[in-house]
Amino acid sequence: MINLNPLRFFRRIRQLVKEEVRRSEFETCLVCGSRATFLDAVDFNKSCEEPRGKLLEPSGKSIQYHLCDTCGFCFAPEFRRWSFDDFERLIYNKDYESIDPDYKFIRPNANAHFLAQQFGKHINKIRHLDFGGGSGLLSKTLCHSGWTSNSYDPFVDRGKNPEELGSYDLVTAFEVCEHVPDPVDLFDTLKKLCKPNGLILFSTLLSDGEIARSKRLAWWYASPRNGHISLYSQKSLKLLASQRGLNLVSFNANLHAAFSSVPEWADQLIRVPDDSPQNNLSAEMKAEAAKNRGNALLGLADFSGAVACFQEALSILPSYAEAKVNLGVALRLSGRLQESKENLQDAIALKPALWQGHFQLGNLLHELGQYQPAADSYHQSIELHNSNPESYWRLGLSLVMLEKWTEAIQAFDCANVPDHDLPDVHSAFGLALLKTSQFEAALRHLHIALGFSETANLHFLIGTIQEELSRRSASLKK
Repeated sequence: MINLNPLRFFRRIRQLVKEEVRRSEFETCLVCGSRATFLDAVDFNKSCEEPRGKLLEPSGKSIQYHLCDTCGFCFAPEFRRWSFDDFERLIYNKDYESIDPDYKFIRPNANAHFLAQQFGKHINKIRHLDFGGGSGLLSKTLCHSGWTSNSYDPFVDRGKNPEELGSYDLVTAFEVCEHVPDPVDLFDTLKKLCKPNGLILFSTLLSDGEIARSKRLAWWYASPRNGHISLYSQKSLKLLASQRGLNLVSFNANLHAAFSSVPEWADQLIRVPDDSPQNNLSAEMKAEAAKNRGNALLGLADFSGAVACFQEALSILPSYAEAKVNLGVALRLSGRLQESKENLQDAIALKPALWQGHFQLGNLLHELGQYQPAADSYHQSIELHNSNPESYWRLGLSLVMLEKWTEAIQAFDCANVPDHDLPDVHSAFGLALLKTSQFEAALRHLHIALGFSETANLHFLIGTIQEELSRRSASLKK
């Protein structure tokens, strides 16, 4: 969601821009202080879903964007004058999910997986804050895996003062920067929340090559309906970091890290430049660094980039089974299923006790419709590592497809499926319970699934159960 500092932001902005001032030909760039002149205007209903074919009706309201030619920061000045309620009423309202369908579940789950992949070995050293965390799903997911993680979002946590949250080893801000009208306030806040030897990890798409004086503002990311009102060049991000005594590293056009010094638990994520005198890493360390870069791209859905990084890791260390597994995952997500299967089978041959290999092979086989082999792979994964809830609920899904209802229920029970997530799992769990005549329990899980998405099938199953319960109740009264 939008990520603003409710205590400081609006007071600061109202000092910079008087409410009654009309749009001017130039505005002050908050990043470097230079003049930022008019670039282009777009309709307020321009959204990030347009590349997927979803076009909103034009609102008739024009939103101006200004560009700073000194640092490349591009922004929509009008939003500096908006109140907190304006943002809630016009952008972050009941229709927001339709133009950002990934923000509730897909993105936080993917980011939690990414963080677990990167830092899971060091969770005893990391106190984590997800800044702008919306409902807190990312943090809740990490906490289920043993992390010490908190979430803060100005809209969800209005009663909280961010200055009272304490300090953290790792502060994440995924898809935050583009939503804030005041980047200076944002970066000041992030630095205060991060320990001096900590790491700020954030994502926002760089505008380099997309925004220029010589062309219209047609970039899909410049979408006011999504609240994308601050767009950053590489130079502007580096300025924001250096002004606060921080180094900035960009892993790709979307993922960045700011830090004073690299924490020991993050040194494998930060790439050492090829020409650096420090670049005397062993083959194992170089391969792991390439794998970690691949994990970062995988978490950001850059599957082709991830494939290239995992292949680089394997070119350095061909016996690197973990990289083989991750390559198999990236290939599966790219739709290259046969190549995925070959790499996952190779990984298992290299390291039979690597539970992730069996787990990911199960995911692939399930996608291919090979449910019994998928279930066998999940069973093998659980035998090697019995504390991964996802192995159990994915096993349950395969067993439902095989109509092995009792075994599926046992698997779902072991998974301890959370109520706030996984509607497909709740649907399958409810179906298995229905098939074994456990009607009340089935109703509970089907109603949870219905809370995420109303479908004809769910209504049919719920209606069937209610009719059966009514019939039984009437029979008992006779």
